Amino acid sequence: MIPKSHWMDKVASKIPAQGVLCPSRVTKHFQEKLTPNKQVLLNNLGVDLEQFGSYNHNAKKARARLNIPEDAVVFAFVGRLQRWKRPDVVIQAFNQVAGGKNAYLLIIGGTLFGLEQDYEEELKQIAASGQSSKILFWDTKRMSELFSRRPMRSSMPH
Repeated sequence: MIPKSHWMDKVASKIPAQGVLCPSRVTKHFQEKLTPNKQVLLNNLGVDLEQFGSYNHNAKKARARLNIPEDAVVFAFVGRLQRWKRPDVVIQAFNQVAGGKNAYLLIIGGTLFGLEQDYEEELKQIAASGQSSKILFWDTKRMSELFSRRPMRSSMPH
């Protein structure tokens, strides 16, 4: 499902770029439909472990801060909370299969650019229809602070 046209789409289409860089094949597919006369490239996202390393965070401490038992299974959705990304399906699926099980779902993300600001509340209502005490909503800034020694400073709006 492609989101309805937004004022930002109109502004972005006026930028005199020679091409568009997309973070996923799905995004690239739809971007090619939106801008057929521009080159659309795929940039697979990832972290260069040679450059950034993988510091040893303490999973026990993180679980304790989130009130998640050490033996629980943890699932996560990480991304912008927008309808077309379908986090509602993730929550509904979790509610169906996690009943009575020692499992938790982390919803990590938030709205961006002021789009669909009411959607997080809708997702919380869906969560409330099932395992709401085991579905935890965390924005990316709070989550990064949980795992880092220093708070993350974000230039992105919340």
